[in-house]
Amino acid sequence: MKLALIALVAGLCLVAVNANVELPAPMEEIDFEYIAKDIADDVVDIDAQVSWFGIYFVIHKVLTTLKGVNCTIKEVLAIRTAAQNFLNDVKACGGEVSKKLQNLIDTCKNIVSTANDIIHVNENICGNTTPGDDGSDVAADALSVKTGWNCFWKLLFKTMSLKNQVKHAIYLIKQIPSVPGDTGVCVNNALSTLSNVFTQFPSNVKACSKLTSN
Repeated sequence: MKLALIALVAGLCLVAVNANVELPAPMEEIDFEYIAKDIADDVVDIDAQVSWFGIYFVIHKVLTTLKGVNCTIKEVLAIRTAAQNFLNDVKACGGEVSKKLQNLIDTCKNIVSTANDIIHVNENICGNTTPGDDGSDVAADALSVKTGWNCFWKLLFKTMSLKNQVKHAIYLIKQIPSVPGDTGVCVNNALSTLSNVFTQFPSNVKACSKLTSN
C-alpha cells in the first residue's frame, strides 16, 4: 500500500514538472508590435461584412509610414466632404427635423470637427501637406518615411475617434425611417449618399494598409 502511494505521488510530481516546462513565455518577452502587424495583415483580407473587425490594428499599421498617412488623410477628407454636404443638403431640404435626424446632424457636425483636427495634426504636428486627390503633394521618394511618434499617436487617437463617429453615424442612418413627400425624398437621397461614403471608410482604410507593405 505504501509503495503504491509513493508511486502515485512520484507520478503527480512528474506531471507537475512537465506542465511547468510548457508554460508560455513571460508577458515582457512578447513583441506586441509584431503581433499587431500580423493581425493587421490578416484583417485586411476579411470579408467586408465584418469590415470593422480589428480596425484598430489596421489604422495602427497604416499610420506608421507617410504613404499610409497620405492615403488615410485622403479618406478623412472624403468623410469630411460627405458630412458637410449632408448638412448642407438637409438644410436645403427644409421641413421638420425629427429627433433621430437631429442626432445624425449633430454627429456629422462632430465628424467635420474631428476631421479638421486630423488635418490640423497632419499639417502642424506631422509637418505634412494635405494631399490632393491624386496624392501629388507628397514626393514619391518620401512616401516610405516612417511617421514620428508624436505625430503617430496624435493621428491614431483622432482617427480612432473619427472611426467611432462614422460607425455611430451609420447606426443612426439605419434608425431613420423613410419619410413620404418631397421633403422626405430630399432627405432620403441625402441619407443614401452619406451612407454610401461612410460605409466605404473601413474598407478604404484597409486598402491604405496594403500600401504600407509595398
